[in-house]
Amino acid sequence: MTEALTQVTLWAMRQNDVWRIGAGCDVENLASASVMEKAGLARKGILRRWIIHPNISSEPRDWLSYAKVQVDPPLETQVTAWAYAPSL
Repeated sequence: MTEALTQVTLWAMRQNDVWRIGAGCDVENLASASVMEKAGLARKGILRRWIIHPNISSEPRDWLSYAKVQVDPPLETQVTAWAYAPSL
């Protein structure tokens, strides 16, 4: 599973229009968390009471959020974008 997710992640990050890949798993699913980390996704946080797994519990469960993000554009691009932003 790690190899498959790694290859999909590498492919997606080479696409021009893909800036972020997100994934997640139940906080107790350590095997899936490990696969995501080995594939290069970084843990972004814990979403409290995010999802219900009816086969486990009727109560919402916590969720680990993972993502891989493209490198931010150069600062000049960010400054130019702000220069054209409408005033609030």
